[in-house]
Amino acid sequence: PLIGTTFLFMFPMFIVIAAYEAACLRWMIRGEAPWLFGITFDSDTWRVYGVYWCWWILQMAVGFAMSMVMIPIMFMTMGDIMRGGQPDPEAMMRWQWTVQIPLSLLQYIPLAFLGIRFGPAAATSIIRKRFSFFEAWRVTRGRFLALLGSYVVLWAIAAIALIVLFGAMFGAVFGSFFVEFLKGGMIGNVAENEEMFRRVFSPQMIGVLIGGYAVNLLLMLIYAVMSYGVNARATMAALEEGTIEVDPA
Repeated sequence: PLIGTTFLFMFPMFIVIAAYEAACLRWMIRGEAPWLFGITFDSDTWRVYGVYWCWWILQMAVGFAMSMVMIPIMFMTMGDIMRGGQPDPEAMMRWQWTVQIPLSLLQYIPLAFLGIRFGPAAATSIIRKRFSFFEAWRVTRGRFLALLGSYVVLWAIAAIALIVLFGAMFGAVFGSFFVEFLKGGMIGNVAENEEMFRRVFSPQMIGVLIGGYAVNLLLMLIYAVMSYGVNARATMAALEEGTIEVDPA
Protein backbone atom coordinates (compact mmCIF):
# COMPACT_ATOMS: atom_id res chain seq x y z
CA PRO A 1 0.00 0.00 0.00
CA LEU A 2 2.82 2.41 0.83
CA ILE A 3 4.46 1.95 -2.58
CA GLY A 4 1.13 2.37 -4.36
CA THR A 5 0.29 5.50 -2.36
CA THR A 6 3.73 6.97 -3.10
CA PHE A 7 3.28 6.28 -6.82
CA LEU A 8 -0.15 7.94 -6.85
CA PHE A 9 1.26 10.94 -4.98
CA MET A 10 3.75 11.43 -7.83
CA PHE A 11 0.95 12.53 -10.19
CA PRO A 12 -0.04 15.74 -8.32
CA MET A 13 3.53 16.32 -7.12
CA PHE A 14 4.85 16.26 -10.70
CA ILE A 15 2.13 18.71 -11.77
CA VAL A 16 3.12 21.24 -9.08
CA ILE A 17 6.85 20.97 -9.80
CA ALA A 18 6.24 21.08 -13.57
CA ALA A 19 4.21 24.28 -13.20
CA TYR A 20 7.07 25.84 -11.22
CA GLU A 21 9.76 24.79 -13.71
CA ALA A 22 7.66 25.84 -16.70
CA ALA A 23 7.14 29.26 -15.10
CA CYS A 24 10.88 29.69 -14.50
CA LEU A 25 11.85 28.56 -17.99
CA ARG A 26 9.12 30.63 -19.65
CA TRP A 27 10.47 33.74 -17.92
CA MET A 28 14.13 32.89 -18.68
CA ILE A 29 13.55 32.03 -22.34
CA ARG A 30 10.64 34.22 -23.42
CA GLY A 31 10.50 36.85 -20.71
CA GLU A 32 6.88 35.94 -19.99
CA ALA A 33 5.36 35.78 -16.50
CA PRO A 34 1.57 35.39 -16.73
CA TRP A 35 -0.70 34.83 -13.75
CA LEU A 36 0.84 34.68 -10.26
CA PHE A 37 4.66 34.51 -10.56
CA GLY A 38 4.21 33.06 -14.03
CA ILE A 39 2.71 29.81 -12.73
CA THR A 40 0.01 28.50 -15.06
CA PHE A 41 -1.34 25.10 -16.03
CA ASP A 42 -1.07 25.65 -19.77
CA SER A 43 0.48 23.53 -22.52
CA ASP A 44 4.02 24.44 -21.38
CA THR A 45 3.33 22.91 -17.97
CA TRP A 46 1.96 19.71 -19.49
CA ARG A 47 4.99 19.39 -21.77
CA VAL A 48 7.29 19.62 -18.75
CA TYR A 49 5.00 17.19 -16.94
CA GLY A 50 5.50 14.71 -19.78
CA VAL A 51 9.26 15.21 -19.54
CA TYR A 52 9.13 14.22 -15.85
CA TRP A 53 7.48 10.91 -16.66
CA CYS A 54 10.10 10.26 -19.32
CA TRP A 55 12.71 10.86 -16.62
CA TRP A 56 10.95 8.44 -14.30
CA ILE A 57 10.79 5.70 -16.96
CA LEU A 58 14.46 6.29 -17.84
CA GLN A 59 15.52 5.98 -14.20
CA MET A 60 13.48 2.79 -13.74
CA ALA A 61 15.03 1.30 -16.90
CA VAL A 62 18.58 2.14 -15.82
CA GLY A 63 17.94 0.84 -12.29
CA PHE A 64 16.50 -2.43 -13.64
CA ALA A 65 19.36 -2.92 -16.11
CA MET A 66 22.00 -2.24 -13.45
CA SER A 67 20.29 -4.58 -10.96
CA MET A 68 20.48 -7.41 -13.49
CA VAL A 69 24.24 -6.97 -13.43
CA MET A 70 24.81 -6.08 -9.76
CA ILE A 71 22.64 -8.66 -7.98
CA PRO A 72 24.42 -11.76 -9.40
CA ILE A 73 27.79 -10.18 -8.58
CA MET A 74 26.65 -9.48 -5.02
CA PHE A 75 25.60 -13.09 -4.48
CA MET A 76 28.82 -14.41 -6.00
CA THR A 77 30.96 -12.22 -3.72
CA MET A 78 29.20 -13.12 -0.48
CA GLY A 79 31.36 -16.23 -0.16
CA ASP A 80 31.02 -17.93 3.22
CA ILE A 81 29.24 -15.03 4.90
CA MET A 82 25.87 -16.81 4.90
CA ARG A 83 27.24 -20.29 5.63
CA GLY A 84 25.08 -22.03 8.20
CA GLY A 85 22.25 -19.54 7.70
CA GLN A 86 23.69 -17.14 10.29
CA PRO A 87 25.81 -14.32 8.77
CA ASP A 88 28.86 -13.10 10.59
CA PRO A 89 28.12 -9.42 11.49
CA GLU A 90 31.71 -8.26 11.01
CA ALA A 91 32.09 -10.05 7.68
CA MET A 92 28.70 -8.74 6.53
CA MET A 93 29.66 -5.17 7.40
CA ARG A 94 32.98 -5.52 5.56
CA TRP A 95 31.19 -6.99 2.52
CA GLN A 96 28.66 -4.14 2.48
CA TRP A 97 31.37 -1.46 2.50
CA THR A 98 33.64 -3.15 -0.04
CA VAL A 99 31.08 -4.71 -2.42
CA GLN A 100 27.44 -3.76 -1.93
CA ILE A 101 27.77 0.01 -1.56
CA PRO A 102 30.31 0.48 -4.42
CA LEU A 103 28.17 -1.65 -6.74
CA SER A 104 25.04 0.27 -5.76
CA LEU A 105 26.78 3.56 -6.54
CA LEU A 106 27.66 2.35 -10.04
CA GLN A 107 24.11 2.99 -11.25
CA TYR A 108 24.63 6.71 -10.73
CA ILE A 109 27.31 6.83 -13.46
CA PRO A 110 24.88 6.16 -16.35
CA LEU A 111 22.20 8.20 -14.57
CA ALA A 112 24.55 11.20 -14.32
CA PHE A 113 25.54 10.86 -17.98
CA LEU A 114 21.94 10.59 -19.19
CA GLY A 115 20.90 13.31 -16.75
CA ILE A 116 23.28 15.76 -18.40
CA ARG A 117 22.53 14.67 -21.98
CA PHE A 118 18.76 14.93 -21.48
CA GLY A 119 18.94 17.66 -18.81
CA PRO A 120 17.65 20.49 -21.06
CA ALA A 121 14.59 18.46 -22.15
CA ALA A 122 12.14 20.73 -20.33
CA ALA A 123 13.86 23.89 -21.58
CA THR A 124 13.90 22.48 -25.13
CA SER A 125 10.17 21.76 -24.89
CA ILE A 126 9.52 25.32 -23.73
CA ILE A 127 11.63 27.00 -26.40
CA ARG A 128 10.22 24.83 -29.22
CA LYS A 129 6.65 24.98 -27.84
CA ARG A 130 6.30 21.24 -28.33
CA PHE A 131 7.25 18.12 -26.40
CA SER A 132 10.98 17.68 -27.09
CA PHE A 133 12.50 15.19 -24.67
CA PHE A 134 14.68 13.39 -27.20
CA GLU A 135 15.72 16.62 -28.97
CA ALA A 136 17.63 17.52 -25.79
CA TRP A 137 20.29 15.02 -26.91
CA ARG A 138 21.11 17.33 -29.82
CA VAL A 139 21.16 20.36 -27.52
CA THR A 140 23.86 18.82 -25.32
CA ARG A 141 25.98 17.48 -28.18
CA GLY A 142 29.40 19.13 -27.87
CA ARG A 143 28.41 20.73 -24.54
CA PHE A 144 28.71 17.74 -22.21
CA LEU A 145 31.89 18.85 -20.41
CA ALA A 146 30.70 22.45 -20.08
CA LEU A 147 27.38 21.30 -18.64
CA LEU A 148 29.12 18.79 -16.37
CA GLY A 149 31.34 21.57 -15.03
CA SER A 150 28.32 23.80 -14.41
CA TYR A 151 26.48 21.04 -12.55
CA VAL A 152 29.54 20.16 -10.47
CA VAL A 153 29.76 23.80 -9.34
CA LEU A 154 26.03 23.79 -8.48
CA TRP A 155 26.32 20.47 -6.63
CA ALA A 156 29.29 21.76 -4.65
CA ILE A 157 27.47 24.96 -3.67
CA ALA A 158 24.34 23.00 -2.69
CA ALA A 159 26.38 20.45 -0.70
CA ILE A 160 28.23 23.15 1.25
CA ALA A 161 25.01 25.04 1.99
CA LEU A 162 23.23 21.87 3.19
CA ILE A 163 26.17 20.77 5.35
CA VAL A 164 26.25 24.18 7.04
CA LEU A 165 22.45 24.23 7.47
CA PHE A 166 22.04 20.73 8.89
CA GLY A 167 25.17 21.08 10.96
CA ALA A 168 23.69 24.18 12.57
CA MET A 169 20.29 22.52 12.98
CA PHE A 170 21.45 19.34 14.65
CA GLY A 171 24.10 21.17 16.61
CA ALA A 172 21.40 23.42 18.08
CA VAL A 173 19.06 20.51 18.79
CA PHE A 174 21.43 17.88 20.18
CA GLY A 175 24.23 20.12 21.45
CA SER A 176 26.45 18.38 23.97
CA PHE A 177 24.44 15.16 23.76
CA PHE A 178 26.16 14.29 20.49
CA VAL A 179 29.58 14.59 22.11
CA GLU A 180 28.46 12.38 24.99
CA PHE A 181 27.06 9.86 22.53
CA LEU A 182 30.39 9.65 20.68
CA LYS A 183 32.17 9.09 23.99
CA GLY A 184 29.74 6.32 24.84
CA GLY A 185 28.53 8.14 27.93
CA MET A 186 24.86 7.90 26.95
CA ILE A 187 24.79 4.15 26.46
CA GLY A 188 22.72 2.76 29.33
CA ASN A 189 22.44 6.20 30.93
CA VAL A 190 18.68 6.50 31.41
CA ALA A 191 18.79 10.01 32.84
CA GLU A 192 20.85 11.39 29.96
CA ASN A 193 18.62 9.74 27.37
CA GLU A 194 15.46 11.09 28.96
CA GLU A 195 16.95 14.56 29.08
CA MET A 196 17.90 14.34 25.43
CA PHE A 197 14.38 13.32 24.39
CA ARG A 198 12.85 16.14 26.45
CA ARG A 199 15.17 18.62 24.76
CA VAL A 200 14.64 17.28 21.22
CA PHE A 201 10.85 17.31 21.50
CA SER A 202 10.58 20.63 23.30
CA PRO A 203 8.61 23.39 21.52
CA GLN A 204 11.77 25.45 21.04
CA MET A 205 13.68 22.64 19.32
CA ILE A 206 10.70 21.68 17.16
CA GLY A 207 10.60 25.30 16.05
CA VAL A 208 14.30 25.11 15.19
CA LEU A 209 13.71 21.99 13.09
CA ILE A 210 10.73 23.49 11.27
CA GLY A 211 12.69 26.66 10.54
CA GLY A 212 15.65 24.62 9.35
CA TYR A 213 13.59 22.56 6.95
CA ALA A 214 11.93 25.74 5.66
CA VAL A 215 15.38 27.12 4.87
CA ASN A 216 16.23 23.80 3.25
CA LEU A 217 13.18 24.12 0.98
CA LEU A 218 14.25 27.65 0.04
CA LEU A 219 17.76 26.44 -0.79
CA MET A 220 16.33 23.67 -2.99
CA LEU A 221 14.17 26.19 -4.86
CA ILE A 222 17.21 28.42 -5.44
CA TYR A 223 19.24 25.43 -6.62
CA ALA A 224 16.41 24.45 -8.97
CA VAL A 225 16.28 27.93 -10.51
CA MET A 226 20.04 27.91 -11.04
CA SER A 227 19.91 24.50 -12.74
CA TYR A 228 17.00 25.67 -14.90
CA GLY A 229 19.17 28.62 -15.94
CA VAL A 230 22.00 26.31 -17.03
CA ASN A 231 19.61 24.24 -19.14
CA ALA A 232 17.88 27.31 -20.59
CA ARG A 233 21.21 28.84 -21.63
CA ALA A 234 22.31 25.61 -23.32
CA THR A 235 19.01 25.40 -25.20
CA MET A 236 19.15 29.02 -26.36
CA ALA A 237 22.74 28.51 -27.53
CA ALA A 238 21.64 25.46 -29.52
CA LEU A 239 18.84 27.49 -31.09
CA GLU A 240 21.25 30.27 -32.06
CA GLU A 241 23.57 27.72 -33.66
CA GLY A 242 20.71 26.12 -35.59
CA THR A 243 21.08 22.78 -33.80
CA ILE A 244 17.37 22.84 -33.01
CA GLU A 245 14.54 24.59 -34.82
CA VAL A 246 11.36 26.28 -33.67
CA ASP A 247 8.15 25.96 -35.65
CA PRO A 248 7.27 29.31 -37.27
CA ALA A 249 3.75 29.05 -35.87
